[in-house]
Amino acid sequence: MSAGRIAKLKDPDVNIRAANTFSWNDFAANLGIVVAGGLVAWLGTNWPDLVVGVVVAGIAAWGGIDILRDAHGEHHKAVHADDQ
Repeated sequence: MSAGRIAKLKDPDVNIRAANTFSWNDFAANLGIVVAGGLVAWLGTNWPDLVVGVVVAGIAAWGGIDILRDAHGEHHKAVHADDQ
């Protein structure tokens, strides 16, 4: 299932939202690899590869943190739903 189709789902659960985050992170990483490769070839230096690698790592870390927060929120709602 593509990220576009996942995004159109009504009321997706935490697993679907995580899959959507993974899909977008994968898209960003692949685009970054292509851009970095082009810049390395054009400029003749490896700095673009390093910069894009750090940016992609940051995107992946941010996505992972977002997924963990989302899962924690879902867990909290499930465990404490009857406390109200």
